[in-house]
Amino acid sequence: AHRGMLERQVAQLEAERAEVSEKLDEAARAADARAARLLEADLRRVDAGLSAAQEALARASADAELLLEGARETSARVEALRAERAAAEARLLAGQAAGVVMQAEGGRQVDELELSRARDEVERARALAEIWRGDRKSK
Repeated sequence: AHRGMLERQVAQLEAERAEVSEKLDEAARAADARAARLLEADLRRVDAGLSAAQEALARASADAELLLEGARETSARVEALRAERAAAEARLLAGQAAGVVMQAEGGRQVDELELSRARDEVERARALAEIWRGDRKSK
């Protein structure tokens, strides 16, 4: 918005300068020294304003370019951080899934160990029962 205002101001001052220059030329042709002095002063004033407006416009344009560059860098950094976050989330989910699998594997190993112990107990119970039966028959 500021740059647009400055562009309009520069255009207005350029038009005013052209108008004053034209009037100055007319005064010179008419040999009107008093009007020529006043118009020369007006031309200097308009030139000073035009120069200041052009410098301000150049600074505003440079500032706008710097801001755009900063915005592009910030946008690129945000995208890099989003990608990094997505990768971290994927690693976290993979780690959690691996943990669940390890727990399931660990639980399966515990179940297998308990089953093996239960089979051993059954075999011992059968062996004891046969020994007991054998002792009963012999009596």
